[in-house]
Amino acid sequence: MTKKIFILSMLSGFIFLLISIFYTTEISHNVQGGISEFLYFLLFLLSLYLVYSARVMFIKVPFEAWIAILSYMAASLGSIASIGFVLNSSISNFIIKSLWTVVTALWIFSAMYAFYMAPEEIVENE
Repeated sequence: MTKKIFILSMLSGFIFLLISIFYTTEISHNVQGGISEFLYFLLFLLSLYLVYSARVMFIKVPFEAWIAILSYMAASLGSIASIGFVLNSSISNFIIKSLWTVVTALWIFSAMYAFYMAPEEIVENE
């Protein structure tokens, strides 16, 4: 399972790289929107797989895992909606950047919370 999560995290990073390349090149907004929507949809599918993996790995999925996964899912859906429904690309970009900034903050909180709540044996062995 750890190998699958590593591969999925690499895939997620690759998708983010593709999104950033499409946003920095001179592709027209319509073409860019379609490609970006597809890539954000791939991130949404990845979040669904993360929900499945968390349910398989844990008897009871921890609170911090739900925060991380659901924020990831909400940001990918929000990015798709922003590209699809906001006509002004600068406003759409602002919304997308704001969403993913909140996701980053929530992931940092989740990591700190998980480290704080971890049993002492796990923390000492690392």
